[in-house]
Amino acid sequence: MSGTLAAAAAARVAFMIEKTSLFSGVCDNIFDQLYEQLRASLTAYGIPVKQPNADEVSALEGDWSVADGMTRAEFHEFYAKVFTTAGATTAKSAANEYGLAALGGIAGLMILKRTIRAVPVVGLLSAPILGLLPSLLIGPVLGVALIYTYRSGDLLALKNKLFTAKIKPIQR
Repeated sequence: MSGTLAAAAAARVAFMIEKTSLFSGVCDNIFDQLYEQLRASLTAYGIPVKQPNADEVSALEGDWSVADGMTRAEFHEFYAKVFTTAGATTAKSAANEYGLAALGGIAGLMILKRTIRAVPVVGLLSAPILGLLPSLLIGPVLGVALIYTYRSGDLLALKNKLFTAKIKPIQR
């Protein structure tokens, strides 16, 4: 599952690189800053991002020699590979971290709905409400939310992450 997600993310990033002019601006950033930005934002959500070692960067480098200098086009092509690899690595980390939680959320919600429906009076009264909770859409969200809350060790961590004001109100 994580391999498919990583491949899909890599394909999506490659598509973005080919079809948008924004990529030229991304090429002006330094290699380490990309991974630091990814690491900082994803670590806050509990998704570890592994920084590549020198061998992995050399494998991306291919036929170019950085010591000999690169043309701008060669650098763009190299940086496109780096950016694609970063996207695939991030997707794979997220799938490994939260994939089973999403499946567990689906199964748990299905079991909970079936159990509630089995209770004679409660099941009859709650059937319309339970019908509004599609297990395939709500289950993964519940599973990931439970794992995030469990790993952070705070019951209010998810609420604070999602609903805390990012911008402070203007004081008058």
